[in-house]
Amino acid sequence: LHLIGVLSGQVLEVSLPERIIIALSELVESPGGAIWLCAAEGHCQYERSWNFAEESLDKEDGFEQFSAFLRNRHWIVNLDEYKSDRKAPGAETAPDWLVQSDGLWLAIPLRHEESLLGIVLLARPRVPQQLNWETLDIIKTASRQAASYLALERAAEALADARQFEGFNRLSAFVVHDLKNLIAQLSLVVKNAERHKGNPRFLED
Repeated sequence: LHLIGVLSGQVLEVSLPERIIIALSELVESPGGAIWLCAAEGHCQYERSWNFAEESLDKEDGFEQFSAFLRNRHWIVNLDEYKSDRKAPGAETAPDWLVQSDGLWLAIPLRHEESLLGIVLLARPRVPQQLNWETLDIIKTASRQAASYLALERAAEALADARQFEGFNRLSAFVVHDLKNLIAQLSLVVKNAERHKGNPRFLED
C-alpha cells in the first residue's frame, strides 16, 4: 500500500520518474538512483536522478544493447556480479562506465507486458544487503507496478496530444473553408474583369 501511495503521488509531490526511483529504492534501503526511459525502438534516454550525483552518470548513453538484453528477460541485474565476472549473462551488453561505477548497485528493468519502458539504476546501500529470492520477487513485482504507472501516463499524454491535434484539425478546416471562399470570390472577379474591364462602374466596385 505504501508503494502504491508513493507511485500515485499521494505521499510525495514529485515527478513520476522520481517517485519510481524512491519507491524501488525503499525496498532495498538504497539511498537513491537514476532512471532512463526507453522508446519503442529500444533507445533509452536519461530522465532523472534522485539523491545521486549526476556527474557520475553517462547521460548520453542510450543503453541500446543493454536494453535489448533486459527486454527479453525479467532480470534484476546485480552490477557487482558483472564486476567480478565480465562473462556473466548480459555482461557484454552493459556499458563499461556502468559496470565500473562504485556507486551503482542494481539495474532494474521496467517492463509492461512485452515492452521495456525504462531502466532504474539504484545506488549502493550504506549497509550491505542480501538479495534472496523473496527480495528479488518483490522488486520484480514493484517494478511491474511502476511500469504500469508509466504506461498509464504515456497513454494519457498521447490522448491529450490526440485531442490537441483534433482541435487543430477543426481549426484548419475552418481556415481552409474561408480560404476557398476568398479564392472563389477572387476567381470570379478575375473572370468578370475580362468582360467588364472597360466599365468604370465595375472598376470602382
